[in-house]
Amino acid sequence: NSALVGAAFGAFLIPQWNVDVALLCCVGGVMATFVQHGLGRAFGSGNVPTLTLPFCIVGFIFIGGIRSYLSFTLIDAFDPKFAIQPQYALDYDWVQVTVLAFFRNIAQVFAVDNAWSGGIILFGIVISSRWCSLFCSVGSVIGILYGLVMAVEPSQIQVGFWGYNPILAALAIGGIFYKL
Repeated sequence: NSALVGAAFGAFLIPQWNVDVALLCCVGGVMATFVQHGLGRAFGSGNVPTLTLPFCIVGFIFIGGIRSYLSFTLIDAFDPKFAIQPQYALDYDWVQVTVLAFFRNIAQVFAVDNAWSGGIILFGIVISSRWCSLFCSVGSVIGILYGLVMAVEPSQIQVGFWGYNPILAALAIGGIFYKL
């Protein structure tokens, strides 16, 4: 959770990677640790895992409150330079789209837009737990298929945003609740 807080702050705050943002990442990471400890004690009687709830709580508090500070601004998602330019479906190499989407889905869990990083992350998950790597892969495929069924522009599928949530859900349901 602390690493997710740092990745989110670094990805969504401008100016990126100066001393203020690094300090905010450290404070947010420490806060996420305390929130996770508190939630773990609160949920401990029923053995319910906190999953990424501490990240969501700290992230929403910090990102939501960041507008009151003058030195930080959020990335404007509606700025045209961040917009995905739609292209025609006939211009796509579908094998490339699906392979890049598979690995970028995994990388987007850590707010990284790089297929190679997704491959390295998946390799690390394979070393850690073959079951979790299976659930992670299934979640990525479900995200790609869902995007295709919903007739989403292939460039949006390739970016990896459609697999982020199915991966987390598959890992949570399969890796935490099913396998235990």
